[in-house]
Amino acid sequence: MPRTRTITDEQILSAAREVFTELGMNATTAEIAKAAGVSEGTIFNRFGSKSELMLASMGFGDGPSWIKAAQGVDLEESSLEDSLGVIGEEMLDFFEMLLPRMWMMMSSRSVPTSHFMDANAPPIKGLKVLSGIIYQAQRRGDVGPCDPEIVARQFIGALHFWAFAEHSGMNTYMPMPRQTYLRGVVKNIMEGISAG
Repeated sequence: MPRTRTITDEQILSAAREVFTELGMNATTAEIAKAAGVSEGTIFNRFGSKSELMLASMGFGDGPSWIKAAQGVDLEESSLEDSLGVIGEEMLDFFEMLLPRMWMMMSSRSVPTSHFMDANAPPIKGLKVLSGIIYQAQRRGDVGPCDPEIVARQFIGALHFWAFAEHSGMNTYMPMPRQTYLRGVVKNIMEGISAG
């Protein structure tokens, strides 16, 4: 009969996040195991490799929550404008969490770039899902002639930039409240692609 887990995956991920933040990506699995109060074997049994543990601890394990929000969009129940607002909130949360972690991860050569660079990588998947929503709105007649992928790239890029400005200190010198920015981006995009 298997033993009951006394340390949860989330506790291990939390310890890994702390160790990676303190020591960088060159932290060892032994250091992470010690911080989590488990054996190295437990880490490998649950996460497979140091790279997978690192990705999971940095929030990349199941993919961004904004992609899940986008996949749940039903344009029969919600307008494209309202849907972009909801997706945008999730996206901003994700980018605010992502940027400092990505900067740390990119400073290490142990990052498996395939997680970010193949056809099923979260950035590609998110772009496809968002493009699909805009295309669907276009087919419904809610959106005029435009390239849905370009619109999706503009939206993602604009929200990524806000998070960059927040973390780089730019928003200190040119303050822009998050809600004001998001509403403005959605409004500008909708005005640009409106069918009417």
